[in-house]
Amino acid sequence: MKARIVEPKGELLDIWTELSESALHACFWSTPAWVNALSSAYGWKPVLFYAEHKGSPVVVPSVRTRRVAVFGSYISFPLGYGSVLTEAELDRALLDGLVDAISRLPITSLTLNLPPDHPAPTASPKYVRLIEKTTHILMLDMSADEVASVFTPRCRWRVRRAERAGLVCRVLEPADGMEIVYKLYTGWAHMKRLERPYPGALFDAMRALPAGSVRLFVAELSGEPVAALVNFVHRGDVYNFLTADLRTKEASGAVNLLHFCAIRDAIRSGAKRYIFGESMGIESLARFKESFGAKRTPVQSVIVEGRKYERVKRFAGSHL
Repeated sequence: MKARIVEPKGELLDIWTELSESALHACFWSTPAWVNALSSAYGWKPVLFYAEHKGSPVVVPSVRTRRVAVFGSYISFPLGYGSVLTEAELDRALLDGLVDAISRLPITSLTLNLPPDHPAPTASPKYVRLIEKTTHILMLDMSADEVASVFTPRCRWRVRRAERAGLVCRVLEPADGMEIVYKLYTGWAHMKRLERPYPGALFDAMRALPAGSVRLFVAELSGEPVAALVNFVHRGDVYNFLTADLRTKEASGAVNLLHFCAIRDAIRSGAKRYIFGESMGIESLARFKESFGAKRTPVQSVIVEGRKYERVKRFAGSHL
């Protein structure tokens, strides 16, 4: 198999767009709309790793985050998951051939953050590393009225307490609600002292995402926003992207209430899975997600190192 790095335009863009809707392991993060949002917010260059297998296109959407001479560093994707998109059977032989071909390109590395249930290639000590992680998924095999039955007693109590305190959950359109979400998020990020919070340009880009792909939920107390939640929707999956709250005593339980409303909204829309996302090793965050009935689910990151770049590094090191 041979691979190449190409710009997503013309026929290649059409192929990517079609596969992002039809391929077995396609997810929201691999859609052109999301990649363009990342590009406009961070200045990253969108690219496709393109190959063919038995006459079928094989596409790995990615962004180039930096360059080292002629070598590029690529991620698929920094704020979500990246998929290998193809109509061919995504077996180990295809994946091993693909990463082998990619490793021969002028790259420093490609990091491919695989979504749940996505097969992984064989790890090789030479140029491929696999990193085991976990995400949290709630299967939506219940009615909207039965949602709270899978919550832990404490989670149900926090939802009820929020409702008794007068907190109200509203669903807002991105054009109207993204500014509210951004204001809450910046306050929350400052309180948490985040070193690299999401830039305002990302919220502007999310406002322009296709209709129906973004769901905004805001918790209000006496008409004032106190917490927000952003979900992405794609092909029966709902992905929780962010939550932010003011962490005041009066707004206690607001995030529980927002997830409660968002999960019911997902069920009513016909979604099959509510994906809370990874917890980055924070056990308290993992337990919070599990309080809604979500289960720990393994996911993997694949790091493909560029063979040419590694040879250049070794040569340079031997002459220092």
